[in-house]
Amino acid sequence: MSFRSFSVVLVSFVLLILSGCQLKDDAEDLIEKPPPRPIPLERLGLNSFFNDEIFGSLSYQVQDIFKGLKIRRLRLLKRWDDIASPSPSSPPDFTFLKTVLEALPSSADVLLVTTGIPKWMERPENWIDANPRRTYIEKWFIPLLGFLKNYPVVRSIQVWNEPNDSGSVENKVMRFDVEENYLELCWLARRELGRAGLNLRLLNGATTAINQRGNSPLKYNRKLVSLGLRDLIDVFAIHFYGTQLEEFVKNDGVREFLRKLNMEIWVTESGERGVSKQLDYASRYWPYLIREVSSVKRIYIYTYAERESPARTYGLRNPSSEAPYSDLYLYLRGAQ
Repeated sequence: MSFRSFSVVLVSFVLLILSGCQLKDDAEDLIEKPPPRPIPLERLGLNSFFNDEIFGSLSYQVQDIFKGLKIRRLRLLKRWDDIASPSPSSPPDFTFLKTVLEALPSSADVLLVTTGIPKWMERPENWIDANPRRTYIEKWFIPLLGFLKNYPVVRSIQVWNEPNDSGSVENKVMRFDVEENYLELCWLARRELGRAGLNLRLLNGATTAINQRGNSPLKYNRKLVSLGLRDLIDVFAIHFYGTQLEEFVKNDGVREFLRKLNMEIWVTESGERGVSKQLDYASRYWPYLIREVSSVKRIYIYTYAERESPARTYGLRNPSSEAPYSDLYLYLRGAQ
């Protein structure tokens, strides 16, 4: 064997070893939980919908979040539904949203997610120009922007929630199984935001948990990015649930996709079921995600309160008498 041939073989062997080491590292990532680290308190926000008085009055819940948990970043939900618009000719009703926004302190930083459709939107004869996305914008989104001009605590707006969820009737009506249709909604929202002259950051509707395989969320996100989504939004939104890291760490997986976005990322929903499991999850997976993808600037806990049993709830609070507060809630109350 010539010296040159031997050198080629040797280099190939070294590269094979290095490749194997990388695969081993990734495999260990798949098997082992990330180690617990300090929770990034300065990056936390909270999903809170203030729609259930079993957890106290609106003013009590606001006080609990802002003074007790010391969280000022909120993700609020405003659905377009039969209450907001009972008929195609009804002007939108923002009464409940008005009540909530006026109860918040001026220091609040609100991300408003707007999603959903009334039942009458399921009938195509009620659509403008045979287009449900344009109907959503003209009958709901434009009036909403007009309403928000009076509420500077709303600093960001997120258009839709989990558009890739194939089990959602609303997504079927909006025809979001075709990614171009969701992109059209974002394009229309961007245009109307400019026309309204509002200084709001625009976020895409996050897909179902990007680190999980169900509903092919990574594929859906890739297609939207390839179509030009980043040119329409200010912040890229994702959801992160569960402990699955296979899709995250693999070659050309979620981690690589997020790193290549080259834009700010907010995790607009993340959390764990069970009042005794939330703190462990937060201390392992949130620092891990931030360490692996440095452009993740915010993580919104899901959720402040939920009518579920202590074992099944995502809520920091639940209505039980035996364990009404999660370990993460108690940690946040005493951490700052």
